[in-house]
Amino acid sequence: APFINTANILENVHQEHDGTKTKIPASLEVCHIPITAKGGAYSGLYLFTDPARMLRPVINLDVGKVELIGPMAQAFMEVAVKADEVKVEKD
Repeated sequence: APFINTANILENVHQEHDGTKTKIPASLEVCHIPITAKGGAYSGLYLFTDPARMLRPVINLDVGKVELIGPMAQAFMEVAVKADEVKVEKD
């Protein structure tokens, strides 16, 4: 999918990712690697379903739900440990 559509797909998957109302399991790791001018990892939307991955619960502030994230996804996220580390994006 073109990069523009990838962001929309990512947003929709995150909104439905709680595993209760949809067939998307809560243990699904959703990793978005954006296109950068600096190179690095191959950009795209990666979905991992292996049951033997190390996952940890975090609160997705955009939807207010607990989400399990894995090692690949958290490398491309900003995860706060303490409340004063939370960054609020301004529109």
